[in-house]
Amino acid sequence: MSRVLILANEHVRQRMAGPAIRCFEFARELSTLGHAVTLASPFPSDLPPQAFPVETYDASGLERLAARFDVVVMQGFVLDQCPGLRDAAQRLVVDLYDPFPLEELLISARAPMQARLEVQDKALRAVNDAIRDADFVLCASEKQRDYWLGALSALNRVNPHTYTDDATLRALIDVVPFGVPSEPPQRRRHAIRDGIPGIDGDDVVVLWGGGIYAWFDPLTVIRAVALAAPECPALRLVFMSTGHPNPEIQEMWTNAEAQRLAAELGLTGRHVFFNPDWVPYHERADWLLDADVGVTAHFDHIETRFSFRTRVLDYLWAGLPVICTAGDTLADAVERRELGITVPAEDPAAVARALLALAADPAMRATRGTAAREYASSLTWPAAIAPLARYCADPRPAPDRVAVAPLRRVPLPSSRVPDGAAQPPDGARPAPARPVGDQPGEDAGALREQLDRIERSYSFRAAHRASRTARRVLPPGSPQRRAVGTMARRLGVLPSPLPTLPTPANGGPPADPRTEWTGRDLPWSRPASQGDLDWQRHLSTTVDDPVRVTVVVLSGSGYWPLQTTLGSLQAQSWPYWDAVILEPEVIDNAPEDPRIRRFHSPSPLATANERLQSCRSRDLVVLLRGGDTLEPDCLFEVAVAALRDPTVDLVHWDDRVSPDGAPGGRARVRPGWSPDTLLSANHVDSAFAIRYRRYAAAGGLRPEMGDGAVWDLLLRAELGVGEVIRLPRMLAMTRRDRRPATELGRRAVDGLLTRRGWPATAVLTGGTVAVDWALERWPQVTVVVPTRHNRPLIGRLLDGLAATDYPRFDVVVVDNGGRTPENERWYAERRGALDLTVRWWDRPFNYSAVNNAGAAGARGEVLVFLNDDIAVVDPAWMRELVGWATRPEIGCAGLQLTTADGAIQHGGVVVGAGGGFAGHLFAGLRPGEDTLLGSTRWYRDVTAVTGACLAIRRELHESLGGFDERMVLCGSDVALGIAAGIGGLRNICSAATPMQHLESATRGDSPIPEMDFHASYWRYQTLLHGGDPWHSPALSLEGPGVRLRDGAEPSPLDRVGPVLGRSF
Repeated sequence: MSRVLILANEHVRQRMAGPAIRCFEFARELSTLGHAVTLASPFPSDLPPQAFPVETYDASGLERLAARFDVVVMQGFVLDQCPGLRDAAQRLVVDLYDPFPLEELLISARAPMQARLEVQDKALRAVNDAIRDADFVLCASEKQRDYWLGALSALNRVNPHTYTDDATLRALIDVVPFGVPSEPPQRRRHAIRDGIPGIDGDDVVVLWGGGIYAWFDPLTVIRAVALAAPECPALRLVFMSTGHPNPEIQEMWTNAEAQRLAAELGLTGRHVFFNPDWVPYHERADWLLDADVGVTAHFDHIETRFSFRTRVLDYLWAGLPVICTAGDTLADAVERRELGITVPAEDPAAVARALLALAADPAMRATRGTAAREYASSLTWPAAIAPLARYCADPRPAPDRVAVAPLRRVPLPSSRVPDGAAQPPDGARPAPARPVGDQPGEDAGALREQLDRIERSYSFRAAHRASRTARRVLPPGSPQRRAVGTMARRLGVLPSPLPTLPTPANGGPPADPRTEWTGRDLPWSRPASQGDLDWQRHLSTTVDDPVRVTVVVLSGSGYWPLQTTLGSLQAQSWPYWDAVILEPEVIDNAPEDPRIRRFHSPSPLATANERLQSCRSRDLVVLLRGGDTLEPDCLFEVAVAALRDPTVDLVHWDDRVSPDGAPGGRARVRPGWSPDTLLSANHVDSAFAIRYRRYAAAGGLRPEMGDGAVWDLLLRAELGVGEVIRLPRMLAMTRRDRRPATELGRRAVDGLLTRRGWPATAVLTGGTVAVDWALERWPQVTVVVPTRHNRPLIGRLLDGLAATDYPRFDVVVVDNGGRTPENERWYAERRGALDLTVRWWDRPFNYSAVNNAGAAGARGEVLVFLNDDIAVVDPAWMRELVGWATRPEIGCAGLQLTTADGAIQHGGVVVGAGGGFAGHLFAGLRPGEDTLLGSTRWYRDVTAVTGACLAIRRELHESLGGFDERMVLCGSDVALGIAAGIGGLRNICSAATPMQHLESATRGDSPIPEMDFHASYWRYQTLLHGGDPWHSPALSLEGPGVRLRDGAEPSPLDRVGPVLGRSF
């Protein structure tokens, strides 16, 4: 028998809804079968003692709880709230009986579009994460199974491994419907006929069981009662529950609409009755047995097709004839087995006819009720959970999790490699052990420092997670599993860290953030241990169809640098690579490693494509220069990324620059894939692996592009954000830093603009490439400026607007400073040639509402929002903004902003930075400064731009709902950018024409309202939990400047928690 943990996502109490009821019945039936079951919920329980323990969990302790069990069964958003559960659980069963992504479409149907997109994004992420890591998946019907098989197939879970294991795929996903108790219902009291005034023993009671949710249609049933009541005065419709046992779930619109409609038709208290409370689970029989008919109705939408209306099962259990809308699984059974009457969706007349037919014919009610009771006897919980019971009796990992999952998780140290593990194939040389120091006789102080790092090392901290992974994929009782467990226990009892050695007084770290990482123990630069590498080599031998990497080395650097490159390749823990060395020098010796082929080539660029074509296997291509090196685990990490997602065509990583190849050097960190940053410079350089199919489709390396050939290749590959994976670790060293852009780079960018048909040309400026826009027709622009009538500020801005070089724009000033004749006269005098409109705002200042009011009725096709504390520096600023904002793939466009002393104040928004909610990229640096992320002059793809200077197409602004007016002073500009990103658009910040910004002058000294923080968390929460995709997890979120993050830095959630009054 197995130890089973069942994780509910709802209240498991006497009053509970369907998801919790399902978990409760799972626990009850599995414990009856002899399994050691624990039921856990995030909320306290008031259930009486059960045959199994009922516990309360929180996200922080869920991993420790799950590690005690053989099988973990979960629903809903549990994995999204605790990602570590996937590693803590030995076997993970995911229950998808509730197609909640489809439900969310209905629940949020009346919300603004950006809110709906955020809700759906969260739901899909939760489902995809759960499906991707499940060993076994449950659903409630064959229709649902077809639906979820599509999702499994899209995530590559329907693959040769799972198909070979079971061609029906029942071993991967099976049907576990909702059930009914084995015992017939027993009445304890007359809950309806004695408990609700206005209903007596002779009335015909029609029961609506359960809640009134957005996917149900109570309105049609109420209208049907209005039609039928004149002919059947004894007809009584009872809504069993109008609340919800989970107070965190807001009332849905259908509930309020149902009560409003019943009152409007004069039915409330006469023919329609609403129970304001939620009926306890063990008391539901009192309500069911007091009814004559069970009814449910729903709208005609996609959720209906895949739903499983569990309340219908209660009707069948109680022997009630059923009236229900046709279209779902149980409705098909009602019609086929004559258990009641099915009706079309939203047809009150059809429902009224069904009500009258059953009300007038007790014999029909009895016949169909008997058929319902007989059918229910085949739907009992013991029968329903049979597939889950079989799995718990023999819990085994999904076959593709065995083959692939270890490569996706933290690798184990070498001492845990099972005895007799397969060795790397012939030709794959084992990597030499990494030396502790540069000299053989390293002194005792350095050795002690090395010991000091053991417990803080990647391997030590990975040990407990890796051992749990091994428990999931290695058979119980096997020698391999025993070996892994033994070693994990040994690592688990290492002593406390040794005291940190003092730093020499004259040996402080360098001031340059690009070099200060040297000698520090940072997650970004921490190398894989020898144990990690050994285990990676072992795992590599378990892959049936490995990804093969061809490394093209464009040499010309001399003999010794080339040998360094080859040595780093031979040290790789991923053995499935070969190398093509293209050397302008004459070759005088053959390589010893058969995977290395050397060719004499006066022009390596000219022959690279031809040599690649001659390679027999070339899934991925890596381009190196002679003297460049890869960290020993680089190709392993790249191959794992390619295995995880076959649709990914490029994997890139971070690196360091060391001109002489020595340790240390300048660090280079990459943001998430940034197509618009790539127009400024090749920020990726050669730190990437590209699928050969994409390489060939792009035309490979073009020799005429010289030093710009790699940049040109990346531009012509036209990679989308979803086709790229970033590895935010230092995985390589290069001897040559990226150089300022040249004419060859400008030509490469110009070629891209031409291929895309953009009305622009590429120009060289300040060592980077910029886009010079030349629209055939410049659209009308409306500039919206909120102000509190600070005349020095608004006057300076109006002067700058008057000097702006743009053919057609108007200005709308929304003034909250009080409408007076003097203020109106001041605007009239300052108007000059400006097309200026002043709108007076006499309500309390709300930055979002004021901007939305200025945009309402705007004439411009493009809206530009400016704070009144902006100063125009470059008259061409509006052309730059509009050029970007008119691109259909762009959401919001902004400009780099500087302070009065010339320092950068804003270079884009980073969610999680600053105080934890959001902060400004490059704040405090100088324009043109080089950073870990490259130059501050580059275009930047960002999550959002500040509303102090933001351009957006008017129709897009309207479709996203404008600025969120729940945010009074702060956050709505970030929320707007996030919404655009969820819609598949990119937001960009340009440094080509910076503006000056005196931040906070617009809102004055007003404190930020508390509600802004809570609203910001609601809108930002996906990125606060998962990280800003346009930033890098390797970088600190604490300003100023850009520097690497250390392991002690608190997370954004740690910083925002106290502000929100909660702990994450």
